[in-house]
Amino acid sequence: MNFKKQLSIIESIISGDEIDIRMDCPFCNNQNTLTIKKSQSKLMWYCFHASCNARGTTQKEMTIKDVESQLLSENTENKKRFKVPEHFVTVLSTEKCLEYMKKNNCMKAYNRGFVDMKYDVKQHRIVF
Repeated sequence: MNFKKQLSIIESIISGDEIDIRMDCPFCNNQNTLTIKKSQSKLMWYCFHASCNARGTTQKEMTIKDVESQLLSENTENKKRFKVPEHFVTVLSTEKCLEYMKKNNCMKAYNRGFVDMKYDVKQHRIVF
C-alpha cells in the first residue's frame, strides 16, 4: 500500500493534537502491532509485524497552537535556574579583589550594576 493511502487511513483514525497510541493494525489486521504518535506538527506510524509494510512520517506546518505549546514547554521544563554556589562571596570582602578591580578599571562598572562579580573562595579567583 502506498504512502498516501496509509496517511489517509491513519488520519481518519486519529483525532486530537497530541497522540501516542498502540492499536490493532488496520493494514495487516494483527493485534496491537501499530503505533501512532502525533506531536505538534509531526505524525509517525509504524507496524511491528514483520510482514507488514505500514510505516511513515509526515510533518506539516506548525500552527500557532503548536508554536505556543513548544515555547511553553521549553520555558517550564527545560530551563533550570542557576543557583550561585555558597563559596562565591562578594568581591568587596577582600582587599585583593578591590585592588584587582581598581587596577583593571572594573570598579565603575561594578558600582553602576553593569557587571556582577563574585569571589570564588575555593579557587581564589574572581568570576563574572
